[in-house]
Amino acid sequence: MFRKIALAIIMCIVVSTIATSCEYREKKLTIKDKAIPKETGESYNKKYEAYATLDTFITGNLQESLDYYFSKFGDTEEFKVDKNDNLYNGILLEFNKKELEEGFSYYSTEPHFEKVDNALKELHPAFKELIQALSDADTYYKLKSYVDDDFVKGKELHKKIYSKYIKVKPLNKKFSSDFGDFFREDSKKKLEEFKKNDFMIKYYALSSLLKAKDLESELQRQKVTKNNMASLDVSKYKEKYNLLVADMNKFLEYSKDSNRIKKEKIDPAFPYKIMDVKAAATDILTKAQGNNSYKNSGYSRNGEGTTEYLSNKIKEAILEYVKMK
Repeated sequence: MFRKIALAIIMCIVVSTIATSCEYREKKLTIKDKAIPKETGESYNKKYEAYATLDTFITGNLQESLDYYFSKFGDTEEFKVDKNDNLYNGILLEFNKKELEEGFSYYSTEPHFEKVDNALKELHPAFKELIQALSDADTYYKLKSYVDDDFVKGKELHKKIYSKYIKVKPLNKKFSSDFGDFFREDSKKKLEEFKKNDFMIKYYALSSLLKAKDLESELQRQKVTKNNMASLDVSKYKEKYNLLVADMNKFLEYSKDSNRIKKEKIDPAFPYKIMDVKAAATDILTKAQGNNSYKNSGYSRNGEGTTEYLSNKIKEAILEYVKMK
């Protein structure tokens, strides 16, 4: 049933997006001054998007690559390796260097995001060194150079990656935390604006994201990670989870209105991201209540039913929301 509702919503959005796009082109030709955004607003949104992109990468792709690397070569300074492992796959590092550098360049530009700018500026030098070390390791293993030197360079790279990661880890956490605080403050203003303009799809989408952030905070307060899911206080989690469900139901209800979709210019990808957040929150509840279907062996990329997976889905949805603004 949920899937059918989702498909119906997406069909409405696609049709409405095409209509809105045509209408927008007509207006742009006749009312040019209204088609051009104010420079201040455009700069704010670009910087916001760049920071959301960085935050998503740091706790998403980068952390996944680090988790994979440490599962292969040890999570201490001591280098460990299984020579029969599939090392030629590299370390699953995927990133756009130009996009990353562009994101970091914003900490010295206006408008200033205060604490977030300072956190990113402090992170930048160590982050660049870690990325370079990981890139060198990725190339080293993909070229199978470990066969030529019997892991001599691999051991050197491991020491470098481990030391850089120890330095970067708290700085990553600080940037992500400060950006999360910034998102909350900005969202409070946006909720008022959405309600005033009767943008109820965006209102309940953003409200759902804030409720999901509250769930994330509850998990952090309880110090629950993928390694100790059984310690979750389900009753406290469910209190906040029910608030998310209530907002999600409102979001789905308003999203059935094609006129609202057109009016609010909802991107077709956005509802999927919001629904992914709710599904990730449900997976945690299901797992905590005794469903063992999410158990896996060996390395896994922060799979369903974990706090890390929920955090990543929240960040992905925030990024999509920021892009749509």
